[in-house]
Amino acid sequence: MEFISLSDVADDDLQPLFALPRLKEVYLDEALLHTAEDHLNQAAFHIVYQ
Repeated sequence: MEFISLSDVADDDLQPLFALPRLKEVYLDEALLHTAEDHLNQAAFHIVYQ
């Protein structure tokens, strides 16, 4: 999987995204901005907020 789009995460845990080695781009709802900043600051993939 190279791309994924998420609009809601029940437990605010975005860490499983790191288990996707081919991931290049993640599309997140703007409501997940703070969660992503807290958990994905070391991400190798690009994050797009929509």
